[in-house]
Parts: sequence; C-alpha cells; structure tokens
Amino acid sequence: MLIDDQIINEKNIYAYRSIISYVPQEIYLGNLKIWEIIAFGQFEKDVNMERIIESAKNAEIHNYILSLPDKYDTYFGDEGVNLSGGQKQRLAIARGLYKSAQILLLDEVTSGLDRHTEELFINSIKKLIKEKSLIVIFVSHRVEALKDCDQIYIFNKGLIENYGSYSYLKTTR
Repeated sequence: MLIDDQIINEKNIYAYRSIISYVPQEIYLGNLKIWEIIAFGQFEKDVNMERIIESAKNAEIHNYILSLPDKYDTYFGDEGVNLSGGQKQRLAIARGLYKSAQILLLDEVTSGLDRHTEELFINSIKKLIKEKSLIVIFVSHRVEALKDCDQIYIFNKGLIENYGSYSYLKTTR
C-alpha cells in the first residue's frame, strides 16, 4: 500500500496507525466502567475526563450516561449485556473520537442507530470535520447515510463499480 507515494511497511506502520482511529460495528466492552470503555487501553492517571465527555457528546450518548445513577462510573456487565445495540455503537463511536486521530474510519457505525440519532451523529461528525480538519472514511451499506460525503465509492465484489457525489450517484442508479 502507498500513502503519499510512500510504501507502508513494518518500519512506518505504527506511525500511520497512530493517526487513524477505527470504529468497528461491534466493539469489545468487557466489564468496564463507561469512562474505561471510552478511554480503552489507557491508564487511569492518563485519562482526560473532559475529552471523554466531549467524545460522548459527539457520539450522542452523553445525555444517556448522565441519566444513569453512577454516570461515567457505571458498569454495564460483561460485554454490555444491559445496553441496546445502538448504545453499544455510540460507545464505540465515543471511543473512536476519544483517540483524537486525524483520520476516522467508521465501519457501519450507524447501522444500529435510529434515523434521528444517525442524523444527530452525522451532524456532530460534520462539525468535527470543520473544527479539527478531521478526515472521515465512512463505510455503509446504506447510501442514504452517505449523502453528506464529498465522494462515495460503490463496491461490488471488491471492485469499484461507481463513484461520485451523492446527487450524481442518485441520478445514475
């Protein structure tokens, strides 16, 4: 793979990984407190609580967290058994945003969200793109979820079938 005409290899892969935050459709939750889920892998002394809250707000889960008796110190049980699919996805999104990476790769992250929450989340991402010069790669089977993207690529069996803006693709389908 090449990025800016540079071959990605074992010598530079970690530098590239440090600027990318990947948010999968399913995440590991464990039996952790909410703040530990969002700041996953960090020692407590290194955690930035303001950034956790900001990430939760942008992922549209902060208000739900505030409704819980122990707020950000709430445990959800092993693998988040007490959470809905949409709530798990919003925690995954908050985790991805917490990293403050330059590139955010969102893999089917809105599939478990209702349309209203999806719209709120996409508006938060658009705001972050402007404020932080964030690059977002958004993977979705729902082309409608990609309507605000600059460029959309449609793949079929691993090959690019079509590409363009949402309005262009809408007229060619």
